[in-house]
Amino acid sequence: MAPYPVRTPYGIQYQDIEVDIDEPTLQQIANVTGGKYFRATDNKSLEQIYDDIDTLEKSIINVKEFSQKEELFHWFALAAILFMACSVVLKNTVLRSIP
Repeated sequence: MAPYPVRTPYGIQYQDIEVDIDEPTLQQIANVTGGKYFRATDNKSLEQIYDDIDTLEKSIINVKEFSQKEELFHWFALAAILFMACSVVLKNTVLRSIP
């Protein structure tokens, strides 16, 4: 059983819903890929899983490339504002429609 959010007329409430997990298949996937299968059924087992994961080998990743990006949308925004201003000015002067 696991708490699951359910929308009710009184708002969102959590109800315990039965969880159907295909545990043998997950264990088989972990064995084939060389991984480990963990299943937490309560807070204590979850803490134990975190401790087991924390003891696994950690690797250092060296980042050698950095990329600097430059935003160019300002030019397009400026052009759009200028076109809108020209449209308003022309609509109220030269291209004015007479009713």
